[in-house]
Amino acid sequence: MSEYVLELKGITKIFPGVKALDHVQFQLKPGEVHALMGENGAGKSTFIKVITGVHKAEEGEMFLNGQKVDFKGPKDAQAAGIAAVYQHPTSYPDLTVAENIFMGHEIVKNRMIQWKNMNAEANKLLKKLNDEYAALLDREKRSREFRAATGEDIESVRPAYHYDETQQRLAEMEQTIRSLKHAINLFNVTHQVDGFDMTIDEMLIYIPQLTKRKEKLREMRARLPKERIEEQYGRQSNIIDYTHTNYDLAEVEADYAKTADELTRAQLALDAVNQRETFEFGK
Repeated sequence: MSEYVLELKGITKIFPGVKALDHVQFQLKPGEVHALMGENGAGKSTFIKVITGVHKAEEGEMFLNGQKVDFKGPKDAQAAGIAAVYQHPTSYPDLTVAENIFMGHEIVKNRMIQWKNMNAEANKLLKKLNDEYAALLDREKRSREFRAATGEDIESVRPAYHYDETQQRLAEMEQTIRSLKHAINLFNVTHQVDGFDMTIDEMLIYIPQLTKRKEKLREMRARLPKERIEEQYGRQSNIIDYTHTNYDLAEVEADYAKTADELTRAQLALDAVNQRETFEFGK
């Protein structure tokens, strides 16, 4: 058995007037994560599309778990367990959420698309995403501050919390939520907002997300790094606790300013569209 899950040897892809890939070598072991980096036009997307069966290489070989493969198209790659999730997924406003989610891998039985099952699965995915987002916000709220009694080892009671990683994950989930909701919104989906890679309906979701993010950061920046809490337990015993912040206040301040600026920019951009465009409602 090969030590590589995926291996590419001498992959060459030529388009009219340009050689996008020139004898590329690539090896992926189980459990590894790789990042492709390069300038625009370096061939990153072409390389991914060769792996996923979108493009066919003029030269070279590809091996999956030691077995040579020759994908005729994306469906062959998907059947083998290879697929790409793009940064800006395409959604089609005339299709339902279920149709957008299952495009290319519809649930089929007896050569008939199972619409009921697809809709049920789509609803499950949407609910799961919303639940995961709410759960992450709840975990963050409970982890960004903690209490410790006088004399108690602070590090022993400090909850695990990584501010940067949490904000990045929340932003990614918010983008996915915008994309899914965009798929079912049939109003203004073709109108792009200047300065943003979003349509109007996505902006109408983005602005409330920014507003909530700004309010959360406003609350976090208002806290002191250490605040005294004095509570009385019974008649004789007073125990003094302290609430500690579990994040860098300077980092929160910077994010608050950035979010406030982004919110203002988004609101002005949307106002400009509303003043410039004339929209017709359904007849």
